[in-house]
Amino acid sequence: MGMKRRLLNSVATAIVSIFGVATLLSACSVDNDEVKIDLGSYEWAVFMSEYRDTSFIPRASNGYVVLVRADGSYGLVEHAGMDSGEISWTKHGINFADATSDHWITEQDNSAIEQERVGLMDGLVTLSDGVTRVGVYNGGFQENGYREEVVVARPESSEHHKLNTAGFYPLISACGDDVYGAYAMTPEDGNTRFIFDQIVDEGAVVHTTVTTDSLPFSEVGFYTNDAPCAGDRIYFLGKFLIYDGVHLPEDETLSSHMRHETDGHKHAFALVVVDTHTGSLDWLPLITDNGENLELSLEDVEYSALDANSLDGSGNVVWFGGNGVLYRTEVTTGKTSVLNDDLRSGSHDGVPDLLYHFTSDADTATVLVEDNQDPLTMPRIVTFDKTTGEMLKSVQINGLKDEVPESMILRDIAQKPTK
Repeated sequence: MGMKRRLLNSVATAIVSIFGVATLLSACSVDNDEVKIDLGSYEWAVFMSEYRDTSFIPRASNGYVVLVRADGSYGLVEHAGMDSGEISWTKHGINFADATSDHWITEQDNSAIEQERVGLMDGLVTLSDGVTRVGVYNGGFQENGYREEVVVARPESSEHHKLNTAGFYPLISACGDDVYGAYAMTPEDGNTRFIFDQIVDEGAVVHTTVTTDSLPFSEVGFYTNDAPCAGDRIYFLGKFLIYDGVHLPEDETLSSHMRHETDGHKHAFALVVVDTHTGSLDWLPLITDNGENLELSLEDVEYSALDANSLDGSGNVVWFGGNGVLYRTEVTTGKTSVLNDDLRSGSHDGVPDLLYHFTSDADTATVLVEDNQDPLTMPRIVTFDKTTGEMLKSVQINGLKDEVPESMILRDIAQKPTK
């Protein structure tokens, strides 16, 4: 269990907003009086960090949380760095983690619980109370196998656990007070194995393999580190591949939707559902209203995103494609429609022109948009209505490139909850 301390202002960072007004926010120290952050004046929180230094004697890392107002002006909170870090904002406040602590910013105060962990995050989810966060961290290969670290964080405590697994969890989901993780691997027999684990049970860390299934594909790819869950079913987007020259039993659902790539491999993109009790999988190809495959390149698929709030009230999953398009998919048919394509973009040599960081709540979907060649110059926050697809807000953040080191990478965005 970690030791609580306050977020103070000795290493606070002065920044300049788009109107040229300096904003000073608190960070971490034990030498000064607490500085309260006026959380109500901000609309979004953006997490930034560097790549983790894995050298024999690693240098110190750092990062920033960018608190953004409705007009695009902002303040910075410096932290100790977390590669691929994420940030969460519920009605109880903001939570994020760096390599040394769990941090909390609320309307009442700002605090941190000291708890060291490996500096590479796989995912961050919130339990049913809207307060408890579960962070999963990638410890990599160890002498006794692969290690994932799980931290259960609450405003007054932080519990750290180490799990021996077969690999890292690219799928993480909270279902009430239970948390699940999954990964896929392809052994020598050529059939992918889908391993589905429970890692939190009623708020307490466990490690139970629910199932290990053999799938008739050479590779199954997915990356959803806060997947939606409803009715004990987790929903995520998956890419199914069959390598060139490999002969596997045909899957009746996807066989007619497998597309040939230039390298000879075949692939299909699908909505996948996993039953949390059994770990059994179902999938539906993503199709248009007339039954044709949804047109997405492999790059579009790789960078597609959804989150815990992607399920709407009408049995649809709302998600954002790597091509800059907001989609809605019926969970019973796989039929997918375009909600908004105003941010549609292309790619060059397999690299997207723009990158999108996605978050949503019950009514809206928001993306942080960055130029892949010059991410810090003019990142943009865009909010859409989840039902109509209407663009509701578009706010540009100016000045970041002059205020933070060039090594900073935009990682994640959270929006102020509306309910």
